Amino acid sequence: MHRDLLFNSCHLAYLFNYHLARGGQLPYSSDRCRLLYRLKHIRTADSWLRGIFADAVRHTFNCGQNYATCNAAKEVLQRHALELFRRNWHECMLDEWRKDPKSTNIFEIYYDQDNVSKTLFAEWLAVLEDWLKSFTANSLFDKLWQLDSLKWRPLDTPASFDIDGIRVWINPLLAWRDHDYGAIMIFSHSQCGDLSQIEVSLASMLLSQKTYLDIEKQEIMLYMPGNDDIFVRHPVRQELKQCKMMIRESSGNMREFEHNIVRGMAVSGQRTTACESCRFIELCRGNDFFHNGLQ
Repeated sequence: MHRDLLFNSCHLAYLFNYHLARGGQLPYSSDRCRLLYRLKHIRTADSWLRGIFADAVRHTFNCGQNYATCNAAKEVLQRHALELFRRNWHECMLDEWRKDPKSTNIFEIYYDQDNVSKTLFAEWLAVLEDWLKSFTANSLFDKLWQLDSLKWRPLDTPASFDIDGIRVWINPLLAWRDHDYGAIMIFSHSQCGDLSQIEVSLASMLLSQKTYLDIEKQEIMLYMPGNDDIFVRHPVRQELKQCKMMIRESSGNMREFEHNIVRGMAVSGQRTTACESCRFIELCRGNDFFHNGLQ
């Protein structure tokens, strides 16, 4: 889904992320390619914290162990999340991304070095701790820790599968099957449980592969870190069909664009307010891509 969103929001960012950054980790790559590869792996603070939270949830419930008490599961979750937070912060402060571009590199710090402070560390740590506190107090957490380890369905992160020969990706939190009931848990986009029809449909398709259950026996759980509510969506067959059609159309548009790039078409973009929060803004500043295009 990220690829489709990026393509529809800015062709320049799409080109940077999926084509010109390719091979940027290699020692013989160009300076611009290495820069793009570095920028590709920058994450906003919110995205970084969500990643820590998601990693801790998966570690707690999808590592093949059963818990004797709810507190035991809480301790595992909180310990893993806080250790990962501190390790990532340490990487960022040491600029480890200069040697390994996949190391933690936070947008708000990279583009504002004066913003680094103990106050910022404390603010972000407080956000993560609030998320953990809210999640462990949720009734869903009580249900999850009681599930037998054999009921969990292992997931790659991100998970991928084919639709009519097109590789699609989705980044779920958890998936499980309890008798004739299957559920998959993914992040929502807001506290109102917003999620696109395509994302719900993709989650359902992935769940079908993992549990072998028909959609009538599935639940898609939408969760926003820090929110007390869990929103449940049920997949609809007609929406699954529409999802496949939209993916085929989107894939066709992207392939046409990529073929035109090979033929030498110039790529330009349009400046918007979203540019200031784009991780590639360093490359666009001082360049006239928006008027002359990029070849």
